[in-house]
Amino acid sequence: MSSSLLRDAWLPIAGALLGALSLWVFTRRRGSPSDLFGRYQQIFEKTGSPAWLIDVETQAIVDANPAAIAFYGWPRAELVGRKVSDINTLPPDDISTEIAAAAADLRNSFTFRHRLASGEIRDVEVHSNPIVLGGRRHLYSIIHDITERRRAEVALAASEARYRELLDKASDAIFHCEGRGRIIEVNTRGQELLDFKREELIGREFSELIPSADLEAEPDQLPSLQCGRSILIERRLRRKNGTLVNVEISATVLPDGILQASVRDITTRRQLEEQLLQAQKLEAVGKLTGGLAHHLNNLLTIVIANGDLLAEALPPGDTMARADLLELQSAARRGASTIRKLLGFSATAPLNMMTLDFAALIAEFFDTLPRLLPENIAVAVFHDASGVKVRADAGALEQIIMNLATNARDAMPNGGHLRLESRRIRVEATPAGCAPGEYACLSVTDDGVGMDEYTRGRAFEPFFTTKPLEDGGGLGMAMIYGLVQQHGGFVELESLLGRGTTVRVFLPVVTAEPRKTPAGQRVIPRGETEHILLVEDEVGLRRVAERALRRQGYRVTTAADGQEALQLFHAHEHEIDLIVTDVIMPRLSGLALCRQLRSEGKTVRFLFTTGYAAHEISRNDLPEGELVLLQKPWSLAELSSKVREVLDADG
Repeated sequence: MSSSLLRDAWLPIAGALLGALSLWVFTRRRGSPSDLFGRYQQIFEKTGSPAWLIDVETQAIVDANPAAIAFYGWPRAELVGRKVSDINTLPPDDISTEIAAAAADLRNSFTFRHRLASGEIRDVEVHSNPIVLGGRRHLYSIIHDITERRRAEVALAASEARYRELLDKASDAIFHCEGRGRIIEVNTRGQELLDFKREELIGREFSELIPSADLEAEPDQLPSLQCGRSILIERRLRRKNGTLVNVEISATVLPDGILQASVRDITTRRQLEEQLLQAQKLEAVGKLTGGLAHHLNNLLTIVIANGDLLAEALPPGDTMARADLLELQSAARRGASTIRKLLGFSATAPLNMMTLDFAALIAEFFDTLPRLLPENIAVAVFHDASGVKVRADAGALEQIIMNLATNARDAMPNGGHLRLESRRIRVEATPAGCAPGEYACLSVTDDGVGMDEYTRGRAFEPFFTTKPLEDGGGLGMAMIYGLVQQHGGFVELESLLGRGTTVRVFLPVVTAEPRKTPAGQRVIPRGETEHILLVEDEVGLRRVAERALRRQGYRVTTAADGQEALQLFHAHEHEIDLIVTDVIMPRLSGLALCRQLRSEGKTVRFLFTTGYAAHEISRNDLPEGELVLLQKPWSLAELSSKVREVLDADG
């Protein structure tokens, strides 16, 4: 039987004992016990709980039952007559105060620490009642050993304290609910996550934190959980200020029936997942467009180069045919521009990277804004990036800025305000693939129509557009995304429907001095009978390039792929001055051809042509200065100029 049950069982017995004690003492002194005395003496003696009788005035133990003798460890002769202060660990004055309170019947229940004969200290609960015996005041006390209970209580309190500490130090929000989901406890992280105080959450139904639209789409599953089961779901919870946070809820029912829900903020994870999905979509489309661009650029090169040959052959007075030819070439160049955009968003466009002054480059372009924007758009420009250098392609940056400006213009059909700002900023949290550090940031902000959540989520997708088909092909933002990635940077987009849009472009800062582009262009001389090995797998392109080079005065030998070119070179090694080769070809690529000849110790010069920047080129595993590139589609003038440049280069 537990100590609490013993205590409750003894309370009515104690009342009966008190009524008989005076008779017991009286008869005991005279040695003439009655039947009543015998019965109550047996109760006192046989009681399993320690009991004693104390003289209030002397504070001495008058009598003690066998259970008390066994508990305290002194023989009866030594226990009876002993002062309470010998056993109770309280200071004497405090003992006197407590005895006085019990004698006045002000208090009857006490908790003390008692000393045993062995010196051991035990926690006890004492129930005392005042009685008068032989004209003297006494206390009749029953003692319960609560040492184990107290230890259990202390251990439980410590356990609860540790549990509370664990709850409050947990990185996840933790809610305890009962019934149909009424919150009865929440840790510190839960309060921080939702910006509520603890007392504002206690008593609230957990479902009240879920937007009603979400509950309609997917009813709350927490109340239906049974003991032993658990669920893992994603939800949106409403903060105190009304904003929503994406969370992952892991819920289970504890053995005592309390539902425990661990709530993790997955906002960052969701953003990373969206970034990864966006990158995967662009990578997939990029692979497709890269291959298409290669073939289309070959065809457009044939159109443009043959147009150049026809233009040279036309009589000076044939203006109508010349106009038709110019229109044809213009259409081909517009097609080439579209392909460059495709290569831009697929992150495979070849770039001419150099160290540039970020603020100066942007300021130079800002001067052209009045030509792009109508008069009803007010422009404010802020520069805080003086002297900041970036490693970038000037033409690519111009494309990025132009697209941002025109997008902002189109978002404000009735006019508005456009703010452009350049600054240097340290970024600690970057998207995957970008290192924390110093970045040059270009911000373009408009107060136009803005975007809803659906449009924001698809803004960087190629061919996605909210404009009429004749006003845009949906490649602008995708191109920006791809080009910025190629520069080792990233893009941030913020937009609210009806409130406007902000696009931020981040490019890594470098410390090197800017390279200056040489001014002017020298006259391109004709060939001097040098021998060129032309390697191109596209028949039409090979034919027009051969004709163009021969007309410039070069001797030309052609090959359909790298393997054939290797054989021809070995046959005419001492005659070949330059190899002009496509990068990607069947059997043996242009880069593989170059590596093979370099491994053989051959020093012949190379000029590579490509319709897109292949993965092999981006790896750039050729020796320093070997990768001289002519981007397709090229004109006859561009081909001749590049050939002459390579032939005349030192080395």
